[in-house]
Amino acid sequence: MAPATPRELKVTYGGLAVGGSDTDYEIDGYTVVRTGDREGSVEFSFVVAEATESDFIDACQTVEAAFRKPYQDLLVELNGSAILTLAQSGNTALDPRPEILKRGQDGDTARSRIYTVRIAYGLPANTGAEPEAGLRESAVSVRYTPARKRTVTISGTFTAVPGSDARAQYESRIDAFAAAVLTAIGGTYDLVEETAEHDTNDRLLTFSRTYEEIVQSQGPVTDDADINRFTLSVRFVREGPGDTPKAGRLATLELVSEVWVDKTRTTNLPAKFDGLRDWYVTEMQSTLGSGDFALVHQDVDYDSFENRFTVRMTAKGVATKETVFENQITVEDALSPGVQLVPAWTGNPFSRYRYEAHSTLRRTFSQRKTVPGRISTKAAAEAGVALPNGVVAGVFGVAGGGQWEEVERRARVTPRTLGIDDHTMEVSDVEVTIVMEFWREAAGGDPHASVPTYR
Repeated sequence: MAPATPRELKVTYGGLAVGGSDTDYEIDGYTVVRTGDREGSVEFSFVVAEATESDFIDACQTVEAAFRKPYQDLLVELNGSAILTLAQSGNTALDPRPEILKRGQDGDTARSRIYTVRIAYGLPANTGAEPEAGLRESAVSVRYTPARKRTVTISGTFTAVPGSDARAQYESRIDAFAAAVLTAIGGTYDLVEETAEHDTNDRLLTFSRTYEEIVQSQGPVTDDADINRFTLSVRFVREGPGDTPKAGRLATLELVSEVWVDKTRTTNLPAKFDGLRDWYVTEMQSTLGSGDFALVHQDVDYDSFENRFTVRMTAKGVATKETVFENQITVEDALSPGVQLVPAWTGNPFSRYRYEAHSTLRRTFSQRKTVPGRISTKAAAEAGVALPNGVVAGVFGVAGGGQWEEVERRARVTPRTLGIDDHTMEVSDVEVTIVMEFWREAAGGDPHASVPTYR
């Protein structure tokens, strides 16, 4: 190679140097340096000249290969002192990308060539004007539901800075930046979604974080640090399928909650649920009121792969004190008209002799009810059947007066305990049956009132 004309300016990119007093390539003309807040570039021209064609070809191939290789350190010196240190390795320049150009100009011969090189690079966001070191840009979006619950999305770009690659810088700075943004907006939030994508060399990272406003406490505390997403709904169902007045039917409460737990804090999902269980019950009781309450169903679905669990609970209860939960009364009349058909053997299988006999009219009152607490069969029988007005008016198939006499009374009680664990309620299912028979006093009095004595 032909020795280059000594020059004070020297440019080194990767393993190749041009200019200065100790290189084979002479810098030609001016050097152009551009610097902005995000990007910069260095542009210069140099001469390749050799005595033989083979050496010239080798030299051209060497410099063209060197200045098409990205991500190398760039150093510009003046008399051995660095005036620009743009190092990919030290994050003072981000992902340098060179471009080498032969324009065709004076100086190009069979064994000489003038090249122009431009090296463009990104710059770290460390000017001091950024809200956080390394944060090149950011955007904040606030979305409102019809209930004015807010979802805040914070997005932007972090760069590497000297001493820290982009992801490490993001991890160390994003929490403080996001906290400042949320404080300015106001409210309490959970981080529910996060994406952070860095480039090949971890020099640029784009991110997006989504925060949901907390409007319902997450168990005993407003914001549980273990929980990243929390949903809760309580369904309050009242039914009136039809009772003989009066009955206060048990209402049904159905709770559904989904809990996403931060895996960096705990993966013990059953323990986390145990800490929330009593609070769930309290929420259901608050929805109901101050009456009787029983937890009758509990279902917990643990998803270890996503580190979350889903809770489903069902409770029964009443908002006010009730004496009867269910009540159904049935009245049945049965009339036997006093006809007896006695089979007669005449060759006709349907032949009968018809005789007049005593008529029987019975009325049966049946009550089925569920009451709170415990009750004995004696108390149930003594309580009888309380009929609403108009239920027993009229008697079919009977003309004239008469009276009713109770001929049978039965009571059956089934005690039950609704609920699981320590959230229970005692009830009793009561069935009472009273049978009345209609009768008229026979003419002439009772023949058994005086019994003759036979000697």
